[in-house]
Amino acid sequence: SLNLPVGPYAGVPFADAEVTLNRLHLGGVPTGFIGDVLVDQFEGKARLSIVQDGLVGTNTTLKPGTGAFRITEGNLITSLSGSQIDFGTSLDDPVAITGGAFGVDSPVPLRIHPASIKSGDVPLIDFSSGSGTVTPADFQVSPPLPTGFSLAVSGGMLRLTSAVKADSDGDGLSDEWEETYGPDAVSISPDDQSDGDLYPAIVEFALGLDPTVADTPTLTTSIVEIEGQNYLTLTYPRNPDAIGLLGIFTQRSTDLGQTDPWSVDDTVWQSGTDIEITDRSIFPTTANPSEFLRLNVVKP
Repeated sequence: SLNLPVGPYAGVPFADAEVTLNRLHLGGVPTGFIGDVLVDQFEGKARLSIVQDGLVGTNTTLKPGTGAFRITEGNLITSLSGSQIDFGTSLDDPVAITGGAFGVDSPVPLRIHPASIKSGDVPLIDFSSGSGTVTPADFQVSPPLPTGFSLAVSGGMLRLTSAVKADSDGDGLSDEWEETYGPDAVSISPDDQSDGDLYPAIVEFALGLDPTVADTPTLTTSIVEIEGQNYLTLTYPRNPDAIGLLGIFTQRSTDLGQTDPWSVDDTVWQSGTDIEITDRSIFPTTANPSEFLRLNVVKP
């Protein structure tokens, strides 16, 4: 059986609008199924996804009612509180406001994974088909955006803008970094391991290492207590010049990927600065007898 809260809730900004989201966090909802809508616990809240052909889709479409998000499944209509727009690990699909009026009483929480930030003028929310006005002050980004990144509104879009380091050959390594450690701005390969430390150049750039010296990044694991539960964390360095060019994702597995695949969805940002990040598992240490965290460096 499913025990969902029903009733009006304040603080939802998209009254009577059709909203398509990458992922939405909702508070106060227990684990369960509503037809093909999956609701599961995530970071003390709940994560909502559409399940199609046994796979969790990347988009969820909801129709908010006045003052509350509303899920309609058959004859069941459920209002849900505690909303937060969560872009997860991808900025490829902007949120679409396709009708109704936009208005806020307080800043709308936007969660953007630090590793998903990329260069260019990235659209986050398309409100061109709705009504009302939007300003960057209507949104509160968590975690805080790195230095040099900001929100802007233009062309009916809320956008993420930045001044990212130049990368003329598009390999994820900045021209400045390649010129510092190589003969020019394009000659170092992302896969280069000529310094003998077994870390490819793409990892050395992301973590602020020297590709001409056999060096090792400082990775630190620890336990953080949250509301009486202990969680495994991983702290790692970040090269601020790589922000927007490369993404660093923390992945989790209970058996080094043998039967439990490495997953970035099982970790969340805990704290950090431009030069150091701490991510943690979303599962308390009591959930599994063993747990492993690793870093994955990718070009967005």
